[in-house]
Amino acid sequence: MNYRHTGYRRPKLRKFANAGALTLTFIDAPGAGKQILIWDIVVEGGAEYIREGDYNSATLICKVAEGHTGFVAPLALAEDKGLTVDSSGGTTHTIMVHYSIEEV
Repeated sequence: MNYRHTGYRRPKLRKFANAGALTLTFIDAPGAGKQILIWDIVVEGGAEYIREGDYNSATLICKVAEGHTGFVAPLALAEDKGLTVDSSGGTTHTIMVHYSIEEV
């Protein structure tokens, strides 16, 4: 069964955590030949900066406001890149990400 007519399977992975006031690697890099696809993000308590890559070298992808952010098509990260989140305003936020890991 395809998910939202994209050709991808329905995402089965979910990560839920308190992001805290610091930048942190939220989802580790999946390894060579694989990439992370982000399907939707839910943030409670403020906005989050979503970055691609490791903690020290992450590239800004988007800023997600409080509430639910769904994407018409999945947000694809580059091969073997993790997902880093960075709280705006330096306060603790709760974040949930639905994602899948696919072959490149």
